[in-house]
Amino acid sequence: MGVLYVIGGAEDKSAAKPVLERFLALAGGGLTAIITAASIDPDESYRRYQSVLEPHVDTVHLDLRHPGDWEQLLLRARAVFMTGGDQAMLANQVHAAGILPLMVSRLEDTLVVAGTSAGAAAMSEHMIAAGEGTTPWNRPEVIQWGRGLGLWPDAVVDQHFSQRGRFPRLVRALMERPGLVGVGIDEDTAVEVNLASQTAAIWGTGTVTRITADGGQRFAVWSGQAGDQWNFR
Repeated sequence: MGVLYVIGGAEDKSAAKPVLERFLALAGGGLTAIITAASIDPDESYRRYQSVLEPHVDTVHLDLRHPGDWEQLLLRARAVFMTGGDQAMLANQVHAAGILPLMVSRLEDTLVVAGTSAGAAAMSEHMIAAGEGTTPWNRPEVIQWGRGLGLWPDAVVDQHFSQRGRFPRLVRALMERPGLVGVGIDEDTAVEVNLASQTAAIWGTGTVTRITADGGQRFAVWSGQAGDQWNFR
């Protein structure tokens, strides 16, 4: 089975630094399709990642604003990379383009799907679309839900986690969806989700915070850094 690579945003844009270095290792030199639907400037977003990745892999821009033979490109790709911006816009365009079933099917094979910032948030089925992270957790306006891509269906992902004080937002998410596992990922930090072994491993320079709820208002919190992993089977 394939791998999800979930990045908390603001990663060091260097192939020699841990987060993107690990992504390139997972891509294994294969074609990488870059989805820029979250960005207000998709062309610039593509160029930014193309300049980092292309010395090591071939890239192609899946610009979902325009018609294209996206399914054929996804069939050729070894990896997909979803850039940052607005996760609701990203999820809406991916759903509208009709490519999600193929992405899911190829994940059952060997595809690597990475996402940073908005691309990370969109991995969830129950997606945090917006909300003020520093609002007290017991206020409903702390979070706004959206329909994500469901690639990591049992998790709800929040990004820029420590840097933007989003602990209250993730706690609120689990109050409203206690069956999920909350995964808060710091900037320049990634979680590698191995779907075959049902394990998650941490890469990068920051912290990953995992929160679970018992259905009431009691929560279990675990934090890990690079080299740590957990089993979510």
